[in-house]
Amino acid sequence: SFSHLLGILGRYLPVLRSVIDTSEDGEAAASAVADVWRHSPQHAVMVTDKLVAVKLLSPITLVRWLLADYDACDERQDYMWELLFLAISKPVALVQTVKK
Repeated sequence: SFSHLLGILGRYLPVLRSVIDTSEDGEAAASAVADVWRHSPQHAVMVTDKLVAVKLLSPITLVRWLLADYDACDERQDYMWELLFLAISKPVALVQTVKK
């Protein structure tokens, strides 16, 4: 379930950080999330957003993954724009906070 996944993510965060250390690893993680939750796009969005929030995925890695392959992008059309918005809005919010 989704709540179990969040608990596991928190418990194994150090291990995941050691495994996901390049952009390619991040893209593979994003693909894995998309595959696991392909029948539940809202969960894919929440899990992917959580991976960005805990800094396992960088926003730029997520954007690259979303836009890398047209066919895959077409498959993800239902939630691609939401993920793209979330990936871009986090750094923008950080910059706005720092400016203040």
